[in-house]
Amino acid sequence: MLTSTPFTVTSGRLAAFFKTNENELISTLNRVASGKRVQSPFDNITDYFHAKKINRESSDYERIRTEVAETSAMLDVGVNIGEKVFANLSKMRQLVDDYYDPNVTQDEKDYMKAEFTQLIDEVNASINNGLYDGKKIVQDTSATGPLKKVYLDSNDLSQTFSITFTAAQVANPSMLTLGSGDQNADISAVQAELDKAGSYLATVSAYARGIKSHYNIINQKIETTRNTGSAIINANESIEMAKATERSIRHQSTAAMIAQANMARASVLKLLQF
Repeated sequence: MLTSTPFTVTSGRLAAFFKTNENELISTLNRVASGKRVQSPFDNITDYFHAKKINRESSDYERIRTEVAETSAMLDVGVNIGEKVFANLSKMRQLVDDYYDPNVTQDEKDYMKAEFTQLIDEVNASINNGLYDGKKIVQDTSATGPLKKVYLDSNDLSQTFSITFTAAQVANPSMLTLGSGDQNADISAVQAELDKAGSYLATVSAYARGIKSHYNIINQKIETTRNTGSAIINANESIEMAKATERSIRHQSTAAMIAQANMARASVLKLLQF
C-alpha cells in the first residue's frame, strides 16, 4: 500500500536542514554586517572573555593616559617657571659683576640696583603666578600632599609619580642684595640661588621628558591591546563572505528541494484519489 509517510519524513528532514542553514546564514550575515566574529559568549566563550579582559586593560590604560597627559601639562608649567627664574637670576649674577666694575659710574650703579630689584620681583612673580588649572605649581605640599599623583601602570599600583615642588626648591631671592659693599658676599648669595634654580630646572625638565616618553609608551600599549582585541573578535570579511555565499546557495537549494518534495507529494496524493 502506497502512503505519504516517506514524503513526510523527507519533507521534515529538508525543513530541519533548511532552518539550520537559515540560522547559520543569518549568523554569518550578522558577522559580516557588524564586523565582529565574536559578539557573545555563545559564539566562542574563550575568545569572548579574553577579548573582554583585553578591552578592560585598554580602558585602564586610556585612563592612565589621561592622567599622564595632565601631569605632563603641569610639568610643562613647572619647566616654564624654572626657565624664567634661571634666566632672571643669570641676569642678576651678571649685574653683580658689572656693579663692582671700577669703571662703572654711580648713576649706572643706581640703575643696576633698580634693575636688580625688578628682577627679584620677576622671580617671585614667576614662582607665585605659575598656575595650571587654577593650581599653583610651586607651593609647600607638606601638609596637603602632592599637587598631582598619577599611576603609571594599571597592573602595578606601586608605580606612581607625584608632583611636589616648593618655592624653596626653586629660588628664594628675597634676601639678595646688590651693593652691600662686599662683592664676594653678593656674588655668593646670587650664585647659590642660581645653582638652586639650575638644579630645579634640570630636575623638572627631566621629569617632563620622562612623562612624555611614558605617554608615548602608554599610547603604544593602547594600540597593541586594541589590535589584539580586534584580532580576537573581528570577523575576517573574506572568509565570512565565502561562508555567506555557500550558505546562501544551500539555503536556496534546500528551498527548491522542499518545493519539489511538496509538489511530488501532492502529485502522488492526487493519483491515489483516482
